[in-house]
Amino acid sequence: MDEVVEASSALIVDDDTGLALTIAEVLSEYAYQVQLAHSVRETKHQLLSFRPDLVVLDFELPDGTGADVLGALGQQCPVPAIISLTGKADPTDAFLLGQRGVRTFLRKPCSLSALRAAIESVRKDVPDLTYPVRASVGKLPYSVIADGVRRTMIREALARTSGSIRGAAKILGISRQRLQYLLKAENAEFPAE
Repeated sequence: MDEVVEASSALIVDDDTGLALTIAEVLSEYAYQVQLAHSVRETKHQLLSFRPDLVVLDFELPDGTGADVLGALGQQCPVPAIISLTGKADPTDAFLLGQRGVRTFLRKPCSLSALRAAIESVRKDVPDLTYPVRASVGKLPYSVIADGVRRTMIREALARTSGSIRGAAKILGISRQRLQYLLKAENAEFPAE
């Protein structure tokens, strides 16, 4: 399934106001609502009431790093697609950010065409799950991984469709009845956020 992730809202986290405004101009081609934040603190405050579909995140911020923001982004449901801008992150930083949900890295300074290509990439491409699944082998039982993937996919699909069973089933590529069965079998409640 090659479904494009629609970005109706975007957040730019960068302490360079000029760069943030340039990125906002590019993102306005993809999202109808674009907000800016210039620090970890400001970002966390905005995320209390704003749920972006796409985030362009600077790695170096005045009061911390992009890694400090990722925990708050990971708590959102649905989870936004994340592009990291970095001028200083080393390979270890890049690896850790990738493990925490960053889909694409751009080295500063980057061209507007590279930014557009990154946005298109996170909108169209599905992240490769092979590596994290392979790394889990021998550390977690198969049933734990399978259950975790199923629960996560159901929660994300329900969040993306504002709790619509029909919409979530369509995104997941299963029947509405099958999704209702899975929800009942799990005896879990998945909040529509």
